[in-house]
Amino acid sequence: HLEMGRLDQQGSNRLINTVIELHADGTSKVTLTHYYFQTYHSQYSSTRSESGDGHWWIEGDRWCHQSDIINYGTKDCYDLTAEGNVVRLYYAECGADSSTLCKTGRIAAEGEVK
Repeated sequence: HLEMGRLDQQGSNRLINTVIELHADGTSKVTLTHYYFQTYHSQYSSTRSESGDGHWWIEGDRWCHQSDIINYGTKDCYDLTAEGNVVRLYYAECGADSSTLCKTGRIAAEGEVK
């Protein structure tokens, strides 16, 4: 269970709860819950959920993942840290196939392993 989006910006309304179920064959099942807070045009908050498939792989010592429902199918690789069951994903080197949020070294997600 990961909180993704611009975690480095306090009060960001781009947070997404992300559940990625990893399978041993390199496939994944992804469930996203988007949180939309009150905006200029809207007088209420709402959420939207979606799910889809993806795939994951290891490049060197980095974990990589791609899913059509995450940043339009871009490919991102991450450096991971873990403290107990809390895991943090940091964007690894960004390339032409990376998401628009990718900035090398920026925190991409934080959550817990269940």
